[in-house]
Amino acid sequence: MIVQEWGRVRASVSPIRALLAGRAVEQAAALLEVLGAVPDRRRARGRRYGPASVLALWFTGVLAGQQTFTAVWEWAADLPAESLAGFGLTRGVPSERTIRRLVAGCDPAGLDEALSGWIARAGDDTAPGLRGLAFEARRSGAPGRSRRRAR
Repeated sequence: MIVQEWGRVRASVSPIRALLAGRAVEQAAALLEVLGAVPDRRRARGRRYGPASVLALWFTGVLAGQQTFTAVWEWAADLPAESLAGFGLTRGVPSERTIRRLVAGCDPAGLDEALSGWIARAGDDTAPGLRGLAFEARRSGAPGRSRRRAR
């Protein structure tokens, strides 16, 4: 793993993803603004973290090479307090369950639109050898359905 001032990045991460992960931390306010348009489907009761903050943290973790929600949570737990504050997380790191539920419960089309727009703007001045990044926001399985096999 490569260690940057904003957190761990897996060595297998492409240069464009590593660049965008750094920009997500450096330009957290712009990322939060874009993700603020994604509707929050959670009930108001018990909310501790804003949806844009959690989505920005998750997205940056994915760009840094974290492949599971648990890995994103562990990566976020290692971030300095200043980086977390940049994401609007002054109460610490949300739990793995909070991250997972918020990402799984958000509108995939709205999330895709918001992140695609941010990537296009953040990647405008990338190095000449870097081409692009494909990102797909999807959910696996329908909520509330069991994953039993047919007999």
